[in-house]
Amino acid sequence: MPGRFRGFEQLLVIGLIAIIAVQTLIIVGGNLRLIPLTGITLPFISYGGSSILINFVIVGLLMRISAARR
Repeated sequence: MPGRFRGFEQLLVIGLIAIIAVQTLIIVGGNLRLIPLTGITLPFISYGGSSILINFVIVGLLMRISAARR
């Protein structure tokens, strides 16, 4: 059934995008001195071995969900 997991996929996409957005907002806020700096890396810009790997996995999941809808 093609529409069986549609709600789950939408929630998963929202969650994955939120992960990247929150990371970015925390780093940008720290650089603007609005919030204290943390130890997380800016997605796809800063170097972090496991961080960049997980971000690419997230993008891969988003691309897979997008391709499955067509």
